[in-house]
Amino acid sequence: MTAISAWVDTRLSRLPRSLTIEWPGGRAGAAMAQVRLKAKEWRTLAWLASGQVGPLAEAYVDGRLEIEGALDDVMAVAAALVGDPVKRGERVLAPRWWRQWQSRWRHREHRDAEGVRFHYDVCDEFYGLWLDPQRVYSCAYYPDASCDLAAAQRAKLDLVCRKLRLAPGLRLLDIGAGWGALLFWAAQHYGVQAVGITLSRHQHAHVNRLIDEQGLRGQVEMRLIDYRQLPAHGEFDRVASIGMFEHVGRAQLDAYFARLLALVKPGGLVLNHGITAGGLHNDALGVVNTTVLIQEYLEGDEYVIDTISRDGVHKVAAIWVYDRRKVNGAGFVCFGQRLLTADEPHCQELIAYQKRVITALGIQNGPTHGEVKWCRGEPVLIEVGARCHGAEGAWMDVCQNVYGYHQVYATMAAYLDAKAFDAFPNEV
Repeated sequence: MTAISAWVDTRLSRLPRSLTIEWPGGRAGAAMAQVRLKAKEWRTLAWLASGQVGPLAEAYVDGRLEIEGALDDVMAVAAALVGDPVKRGERVLAPRWWRQWQSRWRHREHRDAEGVRFHYDVCDEFYGLWLDPQRVYSCAYYPDASCDLAAAQRAKLDLVCRKLRLAPGLRLLDIGAGWGALLFWAAQHYGVQAVGITLSRHQHAHVNRLIDEQGLRGQVEMRLIDYRQLPAHGEFDRVASIGMFEHVGRAQLDAYFARLLALVKPGGLVLNHGITAGGLHNDALGVVNTTVLIQEYLEGDEYVIDTISRDGVHKVAAIWVYDRRKVNGAGFVCFGQRLLTADEPHCQELIAYQKRVITALGIQNGPTHGEVKWCRGEPVLIEVGARCHGAEGAWMDVCQNVYGYHQVYATMAAYLDAKAFDAFPNEV
């Protein structure tokens, strides 16, 4: 047995479930273990030793780590590897009182309202481009592999209703109700009196319009109000908080859950659904991961779309397709880009999609840089910004030398001279 195997065996013996690990050139653990890990690279051992679950999860998604075993056993091993944050103690430089003060300062009522409106009051059509038809802005539930996104979101809404044991006549409060999907589902399928709250003016108007269109005025209500302003006298039988408590701030968590308790009647139910964090002393809830890009996990070609706009009219100036390949364990390495012509596959669909995105965002003038992936027969938005095509400006000079097109110069000409914009081609 090598020294590494002996060290790994010692660590594995402390776990609550038997675990076998295989790696290039070695193995450790019981032959008939409850959980088996097969690592295809050495660095996996370092992640296991240090309890870095994030890189391990990425390796599993990428196929660089194979996991076998019952889910309960796997989760027990994962929890043991991460360790007990209470025993580890507080490993931060800023004292607790300072972080608490910062959290309270950041989450004053007017600051929270500004943040919500900056994020959501863009344009309803923008969110309609990539959310399901009911615009459920939280994770979906796939009871089986045949579900599409819309079916999975309906299944999730119904699961929430069943967990809350909804029944006709009960009063339901949805805190952070978004575009009202849970309100309408609960009212139409379970006969409840549903009240939602939001800080987004767009969401408030959208839901109230749907209430009138669906004839649910008197059964469904949407209020434009902060949760801290709700009367705390137990007027609701059920309270749902879905994807909300991550946004109230660490220092407000005790007060937030105390408010939920005050809002629900004695014997009522509260369902809290959200993203948690590994540890006790995080600045915010949820996972902060700076190493993973979403396009690593989406199959299909990725396109860059350069657009120039004037007075709300948009012209796609160029479409490029990335030549990206997996190299040395990296998710992708960019080997270059190829300029497309208008008659190539997907170009017209990409042009129409990019224009819809820009219009939905309310961009009227200037350049726009979009990155779109063609995935399962349709465009998927990766990135969009009111800026020129990247590489800190160097790429524009390359474009000009190779293609005769400079996005900055073309944008300035279009902005200063309407005739120059009219003369600019309307397709790539």
